[in-house]
Amino acid sequence: MEGGILRDSEDHSLLTAEDWFITHSPDMFYSKESTYSEVVGDNPSSTPAYDQRCVNFVSGGCEPVAVISGENLEKNSQETHKLGKILEGKRGISDYLIEEDAWDCLWEELIVNKKGAKTFLDRGMDTKNYNFSEEMIDLMLEEVNRLIDKYRSSPWNSKQTANDLVSILAEHKVALEEELIEVQVGARVLTEDDFLGPNTRRELNRKKLQDAGADATTDIRELTSGDYQDFFKKLDEKMHAARMLHKKEEVVREERRLKMEPLK
Repeated sequence: MEGGILRDSEDHSLLTAEDWFITHSPDMFYSKESTYSEVVGDNPSSTPAYDQRCVNFVSGGCEPVAVISGENLEKNSQETHKLGKILEGKRGISDYLIEEDAWDCLWEELIVNKKGAKTFLDRGMDTKNYNFSEEMIDLMLEEVNRLIDKYRSSPWNSKQTANDLVSILAEHKVALEEELIEVQVGARVLTEDDFLGPNTRRELNRKKLQDAGADATTDIRELTSGDYQDFFKKLDEKMHAARMLHKKEEVVREERRLKMEPLK
């Protein structure tokens, strides 16, 4: 879902509210009363559709008021000012917000001098202890390019949030392109513990068997063969049909329950 518009997660095509609810709505929604009406509303066949909760429960609709970069928050205090501006004037928060003149000092004490409570920098996460294969990076670049093209075009390019997002995505694109070159020239050596696409993992397994003196063509199942492709395709279709049936049954039960409730 982008900006409250209901889209298919695979091909990004527009969906009606009812179709999105049946096929994409998380199962946890079913545990809440009147969820179907909250999501779908009174016009389930409208296209493009908006999640009704954007209208009813989110101030200003389902559109971000700011885009914050964790990487930039670590580099400079400008992201701190973004956060502060968002909190200004908010009931129950602004009364406890310190003056803007002190925001830079606060950032320096927390991020640079590492004083006070723990921040995201104290989690001990090392992003360099794993690699992505070339095919995985290609897919990430494809998605990053799609998002850059979308949000630097009208009507998004008139919004500061979209411009900030494009700037962040452009930085990620450069980093991915650099990583892709490192993988291609062998500067990053891939292992079976890395994030590998199916083709890369298959080739890695073949090489492993060949190094062990085995016949890779006979010892590894070729899961891309026609027989296996047909098997997995049918399996996926059955699982999708089962999910659709389950969610439709839930919707029907919810509608019956609402109809049986006494009028208040």
